[in-house]
Amino acid sequence: MQSTVSDVARFRTLASIPVIVLSLASAAACVGGQANARDDRATNVPGELTIDTESVTDFAASFRRPDGNGVTATVRYSPTTTYFEIRTLSGVVLRSDGTEQVVLGQLDPRATSVDYVLPPGDPDYLAVVGLRNALVGLGTSSQPDADELATTRYAAAYTASRLLGEVTDASRWPYPGYGVGMTLPPELREDGHGAPSYSFPANLACCGPANCSDCDYVGQQGSLNNWCAAGDHCNAHAMWQQYTPGGNCGDALNFHRDSNIIIYSGGPAAYCRAPFAAAASWRATH
Repeated sequence: MQSTVSDVARFRTLASIPVIVLSLASAAACVGGQANARDDRATNVPGELTIDTESVTDFAASFRRPDGNGVTATVRYSPTTTYFEIRTLSGVVLRSDGTEQVVLGQLDPRATSVDYVLPPGDPDYLAVVGLRNALVGLGTSSQPDADELATTRYAAAYTASRLLGEVTDASRWPYPGYGVGMTLPPELREDGHGAPSYSFPANLACCGPANCSDCDYVGQQGSLNNWCAAGDHCNAHAMWQQYTPGGNCGDALNFHRDSNIIIYSGGPAAYCRAPFAAAASWRATH
């Protein structure tokens, strides 16, 4: 049986329930004020958050504004894959990431790079802010502890925040996943039994929700796993901020093999030996 957190939950963020409105307004301020600095309308975005699925393997929610515009958030975890997505209610994918190979359908032509940021003037910007604020209003933290970091709900909030350009370093909105020494639930283990996250025999362990951001797993498993471990480190440390301009951690749909940062460093093993060493050279030559 799946470890279900909640089956169906609905939360209204309209003025008719002032407690929730107040918590969301406070949450917008607590996540660093960046939304206010970019667009003062983003302080409190009225709308309705509907959580359809929430478990250790899946999260599905939608946020609908009073004008009918809105977005959905989807997270899926398996022992060896991840998937994170934000799309409009009309089906346009604003951001997708993760190692699960899927047909995305209608891709957003605005998303010109893996780290595309939705600008404040975009027609979907406020809906994404509303989604993020609603999840924060339910208690999701931009500075989570290890247990919250592993949840699919946190992963949804992280994905929305990254689309808004609010993931700039490792101190706020850290990369989601199960850290070293954490126990994976049975649904996320190939053998169906709980154990520490790095003790199970999975050829693509780092391509699943086990976060290999310490790079220690490189060289111990298959080549794709090495790229995923390097990609985990790259994302966890927001290395695209170190490798400016134009550095990226790659698209997880390609197992990070298209990361120009990892490639520039000489591949995953070389990158993990000295992940920050090539940054100055990059900045000097790009």
